[in-house]
Amino acid sequence: LFALLLGWLLAGGARAVTINQTFMTSSAPGWVFGGSTLLTSGGADPLNQGWLRITPAAGNQAGFAYYNTAFDTPDGFVIEFEYGAWGGSGADGFVVFLFDGAAPTFNIGDFGGSLGYANGCSPTPGLSRAYIGIAFDEFGNFTNPGDRCKNGGPGARPNSVALRGEGNGVDNNTNYFYLTHNQLPTATQRIDCPSSLCGTARPAPASYYRQVRITIVPAGMTYTATVEMRFGVGDSYETVIPTFTLPTPIYPTVKI
Repeated sequence: LFALLLGWLLAGGARAVTINQTFMTSSAPGWVFGGSTLLTSGGADPLNQGWLRITPAAGNQAGFAYYNTAFDTPDGFVIEFEYGAWGGSGADGFVVFLFDGAAPTFNIGDFGGSLGYANGCSPTPGLSRAYIGIAFDEFGNFTNPGDRCKNGGPGARPNSVALRGEGNGVDNNTNYFYLTHNQLPTATQRIDCPSSLCGTARPAPASYYRQVRITIVPAGMTYTATVEMRFGVGDSYETVIPTFTLPTPIYPTVKI
């Protein structure tokens, strides 16, 4: 379940737009999928009970999905979604990203520790006209500059939520720079549920449930980002990235 609430801070509630998508059926109008990403309705799952699956349980897989309608940004917005990550040995993770709504073409970033957002060493370019990447990083290399030649970071931090900034190229001195992260306690706040805990079948929500809320709002000439998560059905949100001031202004319009 994905929901995007736009314009929620406008005085008097004069304008608020919500974009919802369950991904449970065999189509998702307005969304573009690439790589290994697909809808599982009628395939791996019963018809109309599906998920948006970014990658299967296989090595060296990469996929992406983006909403191909730009939205304006002056009033801020909230992104909320549920996800599951299970099986395997704990690699790699996924990124929620925003990029320029006027970008003429879409190019995903490098795989591995760049998680489809940042650049690689080849040199492989990162996500085109990226503004921010918010990683839910199981393996921990999104924060590691030694992996994929990324710009800054404290090294590998498994089971982390981490932010990288804007970029549009391959130069790791100016693009996709490390911003902040929080390494979560694995005993109570795992990003994923590996095979050692959950086996290879999708775990039931009663044993493993994750919901994310990302709030991005204006702050002077730039914006702030806050990330919260729920770690059980009915649980309250817990702040995993406290309000962080982003260093650069946002594009006039963005896509997610």
